[in-house]
Amino acid sequence: MSIHLSKRLETICLMVTPGNRVLDVGTDHAHVPIRLLQDGICERALGFDVADGPLEIAKTNLELAGLTGRCEIRKSDGLTKYQKGEADTLIIAGMGGMLLRSLLERDIDKVLDFRELILSPHREPWQVREFLYQENIGIRRECLVEEDGKFYPVIRAVPGEQMVCPDWEQLSQQLQGTDLAGEAAANRERVLPLLRDQNFRRYAETTYGPALLADYFAGGADALDRYLMQTLAKDIGVYESLLQKEAQSSHAGNRMEELRGEIGMVQALVFLHHELVSKER
Repeated sequence: MSIHLSKRLETICLMVTPGNRVLDVGTDHAHVPIRLLQDGICERALGFDVADGPLEIAKTNLELAGLTGRCEIRKSDGLTKYQKGEADTLIIAGMGGMLLRSLLERDIDKVLDFRELILSPHREPWQVREFLYQENIGIRRECLVEEDGKFYPVIRAVPGEQMVCPDWEQLSQQLQGTDLAGEAAANRERVLPLLRDQNFRRYAETTYGPALLADYFAGGADALDRYLMQTLAKDIGVYESLLQKEAQSSHAGNRMEELRGEIGMVQALVFLHHELVSKER
């Protein structure tokens, strides 16, 4: 049985450390465990889901692939039916960041027992990153997968390890020493204080990913550049729409203030990348 995976699920599989036993929460039709087993990335796997229909299809798929003995399927709400020590890698993907975070928080003692977490929220990824910061689970790698016009983060995190983050001090020094004139020089003077501000750094890292930003400023993460430009255009469009309204509610005013902060952060990140990375290519 041949399994076709989306780019996002392919990326998730590539994140798994070879030889690890894997638990896939929200496994649906067990496509990820099947691919991991077929490719020899893992020897044994668990697949959990809360719905009976997908679980029956998962069992059928495993039978067709001849892998029933190597992957156990369980009906479980999150990690409820998991026992510590049964797996090394925890995969949770295909749900919103808030729900994903709630599943992790509910069984934090089990989560901290895994060797690595592979997490891919399809919206509100900052919810997941904030949780990882809070629980001292270091993001070691993150990819942004562009598929069908949408962007999906795939995070690999390890309990007890440090976050891979941009070297903000070095970036500030590089920007300070860059030969700029005119508007670019004026922009640098506006951006430098932000780069030195701890709140800006943390906000940028939780919003866009510390490891992803580190890769971006090292000349990689091209998908992040496209995502930032898309985000900037969208935020400016919403801001201008609110600005044109004759009577603004307090809610609209608050949203405009939020948008100014978001637009300013993205502009600072794009400017830094442009001056320190793009010009060197």
